[in-house]
Amino acid sequence: MPVDHVNGVELYWEQRGSGPQLLFCNGSGTTLQAVRPLLDLVAANFDLLAWDYRGLGRSVPMAGPYTMADLAADAAGLLEIAGWDSCRVLGVSFGGMVAQEFAVTNPERVERLAWPAPQPAAAAGPPIRCRSCRNSRRRSGPRRNSSWLTAAGTSVGLRHTQQIVRWPKA
Repeated sequence: MPVDHVNGVELYWEQRGSGPQLLFCNGSGTTLQAVRPLLDLVAANFDLLAWDYRGLGRSVPMAGPYTMADLAADAAGLLEIAGWDSCRVLGVSFGGMVAQEFAVTNPERVERLAWPAPQPAAAAGPPIRCRSCRNSRRRSGPRRNSSWLTAAGTSVGLRHTQQIVRWPKA
């Protein structure tokens, strides 16, 4: 799998699977190798693009700090390399913040956005949960398998492995 120079750093990334294009944003401190079972399930139904964040996994170690905006810019750079104009975006835990930043700064590139098990930004105050996330604790445990991916009854996250659900209108 490739390592490419993106926004001044060398990032390890993978693209595999077939179907709708899906950008996967990982949890903090977690490498692609650590979430391989989840990636395998997702790649069975999507053209999956995922990467190890700066300084993690097989990406080059970092000498200094970076921001959420840097991570979102890394995602945009990887989409350029992959030749994707737009995609669906899935951000798990900390990756939910990366996905949100990417969506805010690149709205024209986001077809759909989902972030199961979101991790709110510390500066934003107490965790904010939408009413449709009230059952997310049940799906956010360590067993992320096909049952987790097919969890029904939510408008945030994966309703089934073929579609990431659009946000409901308020």
